Amino acid sequence: MYNGLNSQFANAKEKLNTLKEDPGNEVKLRLYSLYKQATIGTCTGKKPSAFDFMAKAKWEAWNSVRSLSKWLHRLQDEHLETLHIHVIKGRMVIDDDLMKNIKVPIMDDAKKEYIKLVENLVEKEGHVSTGSGKQSLSNSGQYDGLLVSTCDGITTVKFNRPIKKNALTTQMYRDIAQILSDSARDSNSMITLFTGTGDSYCSGNDLGNFSLPSDADIAQLAKNASALLRDFVDAFIDFPKPLVAAVNGPATGISVTLLGLFDVVYASDKV
Repeated sequence: MYNGLNSQFANAKEKLNTLKEDPGNEVKLRLYSLYKQATIGTCTGKKPSAFDFMAKAKWEAWNSVRSLSKWLHRLQDEHLETLHIHVIKGRMVIDDDLMKNIKVPIMDDAKKEYIKLVENLVEKEGHVSTGSGKQSLSNSGQYDGLLVSTCDGITTVKFNRPIKKNALTTQMYRDIAQILSDSARDSNSMITLFTGTGDSYCSGNDLGNFSLPSDADIAQLAKNASALLRDFVDAFIDFPKPLVAAVNGPATGISVTLLGLFDVVYASDKV
């Protein structure tokens, strides 16, 4: 049975990698905590600084998976066979006489919960992909440098040029304005979230935007650039639904300027 559980656990890890949709931070933290509990055991590390948001969130998630495994192993090592520890309504209770009959598979329980959660995610994604598409929409294929999806009322726009630190091209300006226009009219989208892939949020304009041919009409190009920027900024100003930015790393230039037009901004302190 033990080997069978380990095999199921390994299969669950493989299945998790096949998911196409991001399950969300809450679910990912739960998966992280269960994986740590299943492979290492109880969280014993020092709580990270409040300013290290990601590490603190991971620590709290792992620490919330209460475990008595180390207590039990220590008691067993000390041959305290007359004690039985269990939990009633979140409190530790020690009873006599039953310890020798108890085996508490804390790490195995975490593996089972992990397997169950992954199976539920795989099943849910399968239903969504074969359904009407109202719960999960993805239009990433039609945009260069952007990943766009809508799930559970949230449209997520990811800057997706990690090698270029998610720098914006002129085409991305146009696409983002169109995405906001589409999201404003989409009844399945209630909130629009912007974030970046990789270790940066957005590094502003791609320098390639300023590369001009020798025979370029500078006046006309300046006029076009002015109109493009106006339409781009207006798309944010006129957006009728909540706009949220999850600034996952360094941000520069226009990407910082735009943050004042968002309703909510979450920012990491990692640089």
